[in-house]
Amino acid sequence: MAYCDNGKSIRRILPAAILLFIIQGCGPKAMQINTANRAQVRENAVYGIHYSPPAFIPMTAGKAMTAASFGLIGGAITEAALEKKGKRMVAEYQMKDPAQRVKSIFLNDLSSNGSITAYQPLGYEYKSDDMEYLKLGFNQGYVVDFKTLHWGFIYYGTDWNRYHMRYGLRARIVEFPAAEILWQGVCEIVEDEPPEQRPSLDELNADNGAEIKRRLDKAADVCSKQLAEQYAQSKKLSG
Repeated sequence: MAYCDNGKSIRRILPAAILLFIIQGCGPKAMQINTANRAQVRENAVYGIHYSPPAFIPMTAGKAMTAASFGLIGGAITEAALEKKGKRMVAEYQMKDPAQRVKSIFLNDLSSNGSITAYQPLGYEYKSDDMEYLKLGFNQGYVVDFKTLHWGFIYYGTDWNRYHMRYGLRARIVEFPAAEILWQGVCEIVEDEPPEQRPSLDELNADNGAEIKRRLDKAADVCSKQLAEQYAQSKKLSG
């Protein structure tokens, strides 16, 4: 279910960090690349970067009820608690932002199919996707950036004891020094498995979050495929 058009009551209760995680269909939209820009990207080396991720959100039914029951105060308390718990899980389980995996797979795919001729993935996290900030590091050339919009898990609405992963990412190709966005791709991964395959909270947390990490890797793989399909679709539409 998408809450983008009918989520006013939810917006009054929950703060931004939680809203971004649970609301579907409200994020950035895909943008096609034209033929001329596609040729320029193909003929020049590109840099691949990613950003510091937002908080990992381990949304349980109990936390959601707390937020809904106590209005804005409950929402703020819930947000702080979820971010604190998510940060602790990321550190304890040594979880990696899926954007790093998406970056590697997507750029390799573009290289393999001839969409780019050379690329250099940068390993460190950029703190902001603001164009003025990026201009400080890139005064010319092409950058493919990857930004995790949200990541975490949430209970099934029909079974509060079972959970599924949520992952959203935005990718862009930006030309400098103009800081012009030439292409934008988005992915939104929402697991929806048969009841017998849906993990419990204990199963997700077992073995230092091994199941969480496995599912995040799977989400990154699906996201990479979606981005590749969007880029290929741009080629078909632009000629």
